Amino acid sequence: MKIKEQFKKLGLGSRQLILGGLIILIGIAGYINFNYTDVPAGQDNIEEISIPTAIEPVDEFAQLKTERDNAKSQSLDVLREIVDNEKTSKEERDSAQQQMATTVQNMEKEKVIESLLSAKNFEEVIVYISTDNANVVVKTEGLVPTQIAQIKDIVIENTGFGADNIKIVEKNY
Repeated sequence: MKIKEQFKKLGLGSRQLILGGLIILIGIAGYINFNYTDVPAGQDNIEEISIPTAIEPVDEFAQLKTERDNAKSQSLDVLREIVDNEKTSKEERDSAQQQMATTVQNMEKEKVIESLLSAKNFEEVIVYISTDNANVVVKTEGLVPTQIAQIKDIVIENTGFGADNIKIVEKNY
């Protein structure tokens, strides 16, 4: 029995699969936000977060970027399957195409922001962009207010988000 037939038998359609995929992505973003920020909502204070280091040296930023890119690639694959399926309705196809375009645009924005921040001498940076906020993880010994302003300016310029929708997380050496 085909997978699609099994899902229909359970009463699940393409919309439910898309919704489930989006819920998983939102859960991942929430997990990252929860684990890397201790600042209550609405505060612009940046607190130092101590993250234990492994015994063996690991390039955590490269690993995080790979995990982020893999999750988004998987999401795009699911959306591509929906678009390519002949049985998908026009509404579902249009919705999937819009979600694909948004995901690709966010991926491009993440890369641009990371490159611009690297050019401003931020050693290691990873950016997570969702529909209405951005999280920036920076490897640093401590950010000064001018550096925080630089980061926020670059993110605002490239995303259009307000300063309240940008979280900066310091990852200590």
